[in-house]
Amino acid sequence: MTIRFNWKTVALALLILFAIAEVWGAPTAHMSEDLLPLVKGQAGAVDSLVSVVVFLDTDSEAPAMISADRPMTRAERIKTVTRTLRQVRPRAAGSVEAVLGQSAQGPIRRLWIVPAYVALVPVATVDHLSKMDGVKAIVSDLALEFDEPVSVAPAAQASPTLSTHLQLLNIPAVWSRGITGKGRLVCNFDTGVDILHPALSSKWRGNHASLGASWFSPYYPESEPVDRRGHGTHTMGVMVASDGADTVGAAPDAEWIAAAVIDQGDVIIDFTFHKATMEFARLAARHARAMVIGTTGLTAENLAELAELSRNFPCVQAPNMAVGVNVLFKLAAKTASILGDDYDIEIVEAHHNKKKDAPSGTALKLAEMAASGVNRNLAEVGVYERHGMIGERTKKEIGVQTVRAGDIVGEHTIYFAGPGERIEITHRAHSRDNFAKGAATAAAWVAHQKPGLYSMFDVLGLQDL
Repeated sequence: MTIRFNWKTVALALLILFAIAEVWGAPTAHMSEDLLPLVKGQAGAVDSLVSVVVFLDTDSEAPAMISADRPMTRAERIKTVTRTLRQVRPRAAGSVEAVLGQSAQGPIRRLWIVPAYVALVPVATVDHLSKMDGVKAIVSDLALEFDEPVSVAPAAQASPTLSTHLQLLNIPAVWSRGITGKGRLVCNFDTGVDILHPALSSKWRGNHASLGASWFSPYYPESEPVDRRGHGTHTMGVMVASDGADTVGAAPDAEWIAAAVIDQGDVIIDFTFHKATMEFARLAARHARAMVIGTTGLTAENLAELAELSRNFPCVQAPNMAVGVNVLFKLAAKTASILGDDYDIEIVEAHHNKKKDAPSGTALKLAEMAASGVNRNLAEVGVYERHGMIGERTKKEIGVQTVRAGDIVGEHTIYFAGPGERIEITHRAHSRDNFAKGAATAAAWVAHQKPGLYSMFDVLGLQDL
């Protein structure tokens, strides 16, 4: 047999093989430019040592590990994130640690904010690591260098009558050119301005112009400028304030006008969802802002946190803001205490078919008030479902039953059933306007209270009944 070679075909095949080999041998991980010549052997230092940072691919489940099933404080979030990141172990960690353990010179440092290792290794190991599955990047562990300053000189002495920020901005050089704001008008749209501030009162344009042309506030339209938050007074001061020789404003000879349009609300009113409610409550505590909460479905943990948070702001929390419902609460407690254990207590509540929680917060509060009238703990005696052969009703239990249908705004009936008679007390809401009116009444009341957790009984003066 005679074998004939087509040398052109052979040559082409060899070229393809060389190209494939080059691709297979190429690093798969990103590599910093200073390492590439070493890895390719161009610098003649294949066996030399180099300090590198080896970054690993992150696993997709790491963010999920940090998520929480309950609201956390800032300190708790920091601890959770730190602990979780330290525990994250990418899939390539074991194989990379094995390679580094065999070839690294000196200690191997593990980084945890991002999954990475720092080690002094031979260049050949860098090449090997770059081709490993799960290795994302390899960069040189470069040392930081300090650039000596061009010159060193002591800072200029601050003027005792000139604010430091004006000197840092070189404002006196602007003043030296005659630019002091004279004949100019400055306006800020902020939280207002305190007209009684000695460094600002004489600069207000309203001293010789109409109030409407010098001051705007949707909440205090007939008053002279006020600032219940302080922020607007500060920003106006930075712009124009001066009091005798003490100058803190960049344009001390300018006049000012102001519009109080930011952060003017006094009370946060919340009818949302229990998780959102707690976020708003934390904001209210942080900014010492009064709050009215009508959200239902708050858990025992939510209520405990709210009690702690309200040490920093006044808060009215009630499952129902309607005046009639809160009278019903009191009637339930009084009636139960008068009738005693001889009368069974049952509650039926009905709402629209879109309501998410059951029983309603109002029904639970009604049951709680009735239980307090006969010295029972609702957590021990409350019954929320009956089905099948349940046996006789116990004397102590308080039943709470739920109806969800149509567009019922809200109905609550409490039954006191005794031998030969029963008493029914019912509240029916015909519209949601009564809830809004009650919330507005609570907001007007709580805006002037000290920090603490209040109820609609406090608002309506029913606490001692």
